[in-house]
Amino acid sequence: MNLFDRKRPNRELIGRRKSSSLPKNRSKRLQPRTVPSPQRYGGAYYLGQQRSGDPNKVQRLSGANAARGSAQRLRQKLLRASLKRRRLALGCVIAACCLLVFCFTYVGSSVTVVFDNSGLPAATLLHSKQDYADAASKLISGSLVNHNKLTIDTSGIIEQLSRQFPELRDVQIEVPLIGFSPTLIVRPGLPTAALQPTSGTTVIVDRTGFVVGDLSAKQNNSSALPLIVDQSGLELKRGTQALPSTTMDFVVSLLSQLKAHKVSLESIVLPQNGVDELDVRVSGLSYYAKFSVHDPATFNQQIGSYFALLDYLNRQSVSPVEYIDVRLPGRAYYK
Repeated sequence: MNLFDRKRPNRELIGRRKSSSLPKNRSKRLQPRTVPSPQRYGGAYYLGQQRSGDPNKVQRLSGANAARGSAQRLRQKLLRASLKRRRLALGCVIAACCLLVFCFTYVGSSVTVVFDNSGLPAATLLHSKQDYADAASKLISGSLVNHNKLTIDTSGIIEQLSRQFPELRDVQIEVPLIGFSPTLIVRPGLPTAALQPTSGTTVIVDRTGFVVGDLSAKQNNSSALPLIVDQSGLELKRGTQALPSTTMDFVVSLLSQLKAHKVSLESIVLPQNGVDELDVRVSGLSYYAKFSVHDPATFNQQIGSYFALLDYLNRQSVSPVEYIDVRLPGRAYYK
């Protein structure tokens, strides 16, 4: 006897489940996903947004997009301003570098002249500072190489200046590290005497016996130079050694002693056949004196003997007919 009436299962439903037991939205998950197309409302596009009839919502979305566009434009403007400032800073740096390179390398044509032997009276110089400055400026301006501190040919400029101005005993050029004007340091030789040849132009010799120029080139105080008359036939050429330095030392010593005794020099003669001999004539006397320039150690002794003999002759009222001779140390003769 069956207590419970058992129902037989329907064979059509075996292996299947009721549709009500299926999970919700299964049909939707099984469907392929599609990207919704943009829809337009109120002049704006919205991706995945259902068309809505609310105009306030569309207005809010349009304002957000406008704010994002304004921010992007502001960023671009700031970027352009930053690039502009960077370019300006880079240009300033390049200009400053160019200026520094220009200051450290350029050499101007203006030259400052400085005398090494300062205190020289202007009247004793053959040329003024302006003459030396003009000559140096002309040499610098004549070549582009000389306008650069790295390539300036100082040795060539010094050589040409020494050739143009033989009286310069020493020439130096100093180019400043910062600045454009070079400094020319010169040591001009002092014009000591005028040397008159047997024929030709009278020249000027300095303390060392070099011919430093013609007498016509001496514009200041030319008459104050003592005259040395050459009868020996010396070759007088500008920039060459005309007289030994020992001869010029004797002339300087003699001029100093004559000035101390208030005696005026008339002339000094280099005789034609005299070896290391100088014939000296003073104003007011008809005779001359013979001196030797062979030994510089005897210069002062000869000059002392000469003045002692003059004093003796004056006291004795004796006047030599031709000359007096003091070439031998400690002795004096007259004829």
